[in-house]
Amino acid sequence: MHQKVDQIEDLLFPVRRVPIYADLRGGANDGLQRIPGKRAIVNCATDQAISIVSESYQIVTNREALHYAQLCCQAAFPESGTKEWRILQAHAPTTRGSCRIDLVHPASALDFEGSGADEQPDSYGPFIRVTNSYNRSRALGFEIGFIRWVCENGMIIPDSRIGFAFNHSTRKIPERVKFEVKKDRFKRLKQRFQDFLAPLRECSVPLHLFVPTTRAVLRIDKPEPLTRHQQEPWEQLSADLQSISDDYANRLGQNGYALLNVITDVASRPPGSQFVRREQHNLQKSAGNWLKDFSAECRKTNFSLTAHVDRLRAEHDSRRVAGQVSQTREVYHSLRA
Repeated sequence: MHQKVDQIEDLLFPVRRVPIYADLRGGANDGLQRIPGKRAIVNCATDQAISIVSESYQIVTNREALHYAQLCCQAAFPESGTKEWRILQAHAPTTRGSCRIDLVHPASALDFEGSGADEQPDSYGPFIRVTNSYNRSRALGFEIGFIRWVCENGMIIPDSRIGFAFNHSTRKIPERVKFEVKKDRFKRLKQRFQDFLAPLRECSVPLHLFVPTTRAVLRIDKPEPLTRHQQEPWEQLSADLQSISDDYANRLGQNGYALLNVITDVASRPPGSQFVRREQHNLQKSAGNWLKDFSAECRKTNFSLTAHVDRLRAEHDSRRVAGQVSQTREVYHSLRA
C-alpha cells in the first residue's frame, strides 16, 4: 500500500509553473534547451516538481478548491452558511499530485434517520467531497455522499455529482463558480438513499457470506495461486474482514443492513493490505453502486445472495479481462507505430 497524506494543512501549499529545459550536452550549461509548450508545476513550500503539464493547463490550487467547495455547500444546502461547514477528512498521495477533501455540517440540521436495528433508527448526514489535482489525473469536481454518524461509514451514491466540473486542460475556470444545483436536489437524493436502505434489515444474510460479498463488491481479489510470501498477508486480511463482519452481525443482526455497514466500513477505512489496491473514493463509490443494485435485488421473491455474489464476481472478471485485452492492444499498436 502506498502512503497517504491525510492532514489538510499539508495540502494547502502554494504552487507555481516554471519552464522545463532539456540537457542536450551531458551537463554543459550552454546545452540547455527549453521544451516548448510544457511547464512543471512546483510545490513552493518544498521546491519539488509535482507534475509536467501543457502551457494551457489551468491551475486551481487546493486552497481555491476548498473555497469553491464551501460555495458548493451553500448552493446545495442554502439553509446552511459557508462558514458552518468543517473539514471531515482529506486524502492525497505523498506526491500531493491530487487530493480529495470532505466537508460536513457540524450541526444536526441536515441529519436524517435511516434504517436501524431493532426498530431503532440510525442518524445519517450528507458530506460534500471536492476533488482536485495538479497532475491532470482529476478534474475539479464535487459530489454528495452520505455518512452514518455513529461509525462515520460513508458512501457515494450513483448520480450524486453536483452541476459543476472543471477540466483543467480544456477551458478557463470562471471568476466565480456558479453551481447549478437543481431545486430540492438534496431532498431527492436523501429520499433515494432512504429508499435504498428500507428493505435491507428484512433481507436475511448468513454470516458466512459477509466476507465473500464484501470482497466481491469492493473487488478484493485472492491471488490464484497464493505465493508463499502472500499466504500470511492474505490470512491477516481475511481475519480482519471476518472480525469486522462479526462485530456488525452481533450489533445489527445477520441481515443486509449489517452487510452494508461491513462494506462501507472497509471502504471508508481501507485495510493496509497489498490486496486492497483501490483508493477510498472508488471503494465508497462501489459501495453506493452496490447498495442501489442490492436494494432492488433483495426485494425479489427469488433472490439468492449466493447467485448475487457469483454475478458480481463474473462481472468483475469480465471487466478485468476486457482491461487486459485493451492494454495488450495498446502495446501492440504502439510497437507497430
